[in-house]
Amino acid sequence: MFLKHISFFLVLLGFLLTSCAENITEARDTPAPVPGNQSPNLMRALFSQIQDSVFTPSCALSGCHSGAVFPNLSAGQAYGNIVDQPSSLGDYIEPGDAMASYLYLKIIDDPAISGARMPRNAAPLSQAKLDSIEQWIEAGALNN
Repeated sequence: MFLKHISFFLVLLGFLLTSCAENITEARDTPAPVPGNQSPNLMRALFSQIQDSVFTPSCALSGCHSGAVFPNLSAGQAYGNIVDQPSSLGDYIEPGDAMASYLYLKIIDDPAISGARMPRNAAPLSQAKLDSIEQWIEAGALNN
């Protein structure tokens, strides 16, 4: 009798799980996609989102770009330190031209740029984050 109840319970549980499968969603490590963008995981191409999702957790760390190494990418400092600001090989961020933006070339590990890919000693940024940064730059690198 006990085995019959267990079997019934397992069948019922299986039915419930399969009938709800289309409603189960996975958590994303990036914000919700922006309607009309090409990549389904593309985070919003706003400077505030890039600051919160990229610069603060991946760059503005102790010993990195939190003030010890230029440019300072800490919240409240990053935008003024990178947009239209010269680096050794052009502006860190050249509004409207990602491929002329030194910082963008460093994070995509462009072979024309010497030195280590950024963020250094960490996993590369996700394609969704790279796409969002590129889109933000191409759209004029607004402080939004």
